[in-house]
Amino acid sequence: MRRAPFLLAWGLLAGLLLVLPWGPLAADGLKDQVEDLARRHRFQLLGADVIADAPERVVDGDLDRRLAGLLDGFNHMILRDAAGRIETVRVTGLKGAAPPDRSFKVTVRTQRRGTGHFLEAVVMGQRPVRKRISMMVDTGASMVILPTSMMADLGFAEDDLHQAFLQTANGEVLGYTAKLRLVEVGRAIERDVPVAFVDDLLLGDNRLLGMSYLGRYVITADDAANTLSLQKPE
Repeated sequence: MRRAPFLLAWGLLAGLLLVLPWGPLAADGLKDQVEDLARRHRFQLLGADVIADAPERVVDGDLDRRLAGLLDGFNHMILRDAAGRIETVRVTGLKGAAPPDRSFKVTVRTQRRGTGHFLEAVVMGQRPVRKRISMMVDTGASMVILPTSMMADLGFAEDDLHQAFLQTANGEVLGYTAKLRLVEVGRAIERDVPVAFVDDLLLGDNRLLGMSYLGRYVITADDAANTLSLQKPE
């Protein structure tokens, strides 16, 4: 189990104070290959999510030849320093693909429990299995928060997790952080979403949809209509 530094943010449930070690998860595929090159050759990689679903490729040669082969079919830019060394690789999209639709908006129905909005979401962990769960919308939680009992169901092993300490109203408790492959609400799908797992007794029956997902949208909750709207920022 890896230990990591942490960042603190408030959650609404039981005064939850979260620890956020956002390390990447090990995964096979093109993104993993390019990220490995970035680490070994010490250049910055931007736009890696564009290649998140692409399969692994077999490419040989020097760094330039390998990058050209790995990113063939993707629009990308390579920035170099004065000595010609690669400083930054930015992947901007699939060649021939339309630019992202910033007017994208999804509105879903919610159920009310007191002042809370609950909705149906789909999550996927290390296993390529979609799991549908009810989640409470919590803009005060910095991450998606799930009970530790779900770790095995989502395919997380010890090496996939960072150990983290969480401060609650009842004191400090142990938790674990990782990344979900995807979180889906209606048609609003996000990948590589940071998640924190905490003891089931702390959460009760709740699973929290926090800002590691919600922060990628402009969100509007309509208390009268019992709906939540998710819109990509301009």
